[in-house]
Formats: sequence, structure tokens, C-alpha cells
Amino acid sequence: MGSYLTSPTYCENKRLKSYIRTKLHPVYQHVYGFIGASLIGTNSLPKAVQARTGVKTGFDLMKKQLTEDNDQFDHPEKYPGHTRIEAAQEIADDIAGIEAGNHIKRRYEGRFDSVRLRQNLSWSAKSLWHNLRL
Repeated sequence: MGSYLTSPTYCENKRLKSYIRTKLHPVYQHVYGFIGASLIGTNSLPKAVQARTGVKTGFDLMKKQLTEDNDQFDHPEKYPGHTRIEAAQEIADDIAGIEAGNHIKRRYEGRFDSVRLRQNLSWSAKSLWHNLRL
């Protein structure tokens, strides 16, 4: 009798989790940061974040990061070890995070139900994956 730990399903899941942890974690971290900043909006960031980033609101943080990512795209030579393709992918992450944050905000405002939220987030995730394959 085989163990679940040696089954093909478990092995595939383990490989997928490892891939996500090593390759996709920075993408998720970037997207989650934009979701949070989008939800914070014009409200003040925590003092520790303000001190680390030099900005006061969620929108200011998004603007700062988008400006940096756009500059990296326009002038990759200023960012050793980074490429224009990587910058384009980071901009796609930024947009996906903003979209997801806006969907969540609309749900909290009662504009649609949780089923619609899941559909919208699923669409945003598909859009992000499409853009990551530049």
C-alpha cells in the first residue's frame, strides 16, 4: 500500500510549492504590497513603513514604486542585474495588485458579492500570468 507522501500527486504538489516559494514569492510579495497600498489609499501608512519608504499614504507608496519600475524599464542600465523584461513584469505585477485591491475595495463597499469578487480576482490572476510570460 503506497503512502500519500510518495504518490505522484503529492510529489507534483511539493514541486509546485517549491517552485512558488523560490520563483514566484517575489511576484506575490510585490502584488500583495500593491493590494495593501491600494486598500490603504489616502490613509496614512504605519509609522515604521513611512520611515522605511519616505512616503505617507498608500497611494504615495504605489506612485513611488510605479515610478521606480517605469524608470527601470526606460533606463535598465541604471539598475545593474535588472533587465527591461524584468521591469515590464514588475509593472504587470503593479497593475495586477492595483486591480485586485480595487476589486476587494468594491466588495467591501457592497458593489458586488463574494462570488463576483472571486471571479474578478481570478480574471486578474489570469491577466498577471499572461503578462509574466513576456
